[in-house]
Amino acid sequence: RRNAGTGSDHQNQRKQQQAEQSHGPGLRRAGPALSIAARWRAALNPLNSGGMRPSEALQGRIARVARTQLEHFPNLVTMFLARVREHGDKPFLWDKQDGAWQAISYNEAARQVAALAESLKKLGLKPGDRVMLVSENRPEWLIADLGIMAAGCVTVPTYTTNTTRDHQHILANSGASAVIVSTQKLARTLVPAVLFASDCHHIISIDDIITGQSPDVAHFHHWDELVWGKSHVGELVQPTSEVGGDDLAC
Repeated sequence: RRNAGTGSDHQNQRKQQQAEQSHGPGLRRAGPALSIAARWRAALNPLNSGGMRPSEALQGRIARVARTQLEHFPNLVTMFLARVREHGDKPFLWDKQDGAWQAISYNEAARQVAALAESLKKLGLKPGDRVMLVSENRPEWLIADLGIMAAGCVTVPTYTTNTTRDHQHILANSGASAVIVSTQKLARTLVPAVLFASDCHHIISIDDIITGQSPDVAHFHHWDELVWGKSHVGELVQPTSEVGGDDLAC
């Protein structure tokens, strides 16, 4: 007389053999089907001797992702400086001047970031102060954003389609201490809003702008004056290393 459990044991063995045939000897199934992610993890396991291996292209992508995940940066400025050390004088940003594209290298962008950060500090901005950024997509936008963060301040981005009332609301709500504006067109709606902002005392223009507003309301500065002075990129390392992932950036 056979043991009552023998028939069930034979069925389980047949199911296991079928699973091995379907999924490979390294992926034995002991319950529900393995997820795709689990199957890839098992296939990449060096202890797995099965025949199911991902393609070389997929292995390359996985390796690149793994390398990226090994890099840990406390903030974006630190990551930027790491790329500057890696690429140096290679082109980083491009700008069209007089109908021709001109490259801005990693080193030059880093120099401008450091100069802007130092200039913002000299204007009296302190860590945690808000700086409103009103600009279209251009190299100065990114340099401004990195410079603001490098100074320990917080970027307040805005839409270029904002009305004066929109700007007024954002200035009041954020308590921005300064604004950076790119063009005369964008300044037309921004500057009147600054008149009603009690905390904003500095307007930085990237292009030349003409305004009839009283200089007593806010101090006007030109971008070139702030980014073309002497700067030391190395001086950014220590302050930015103290900014962590939980600190406000924008």
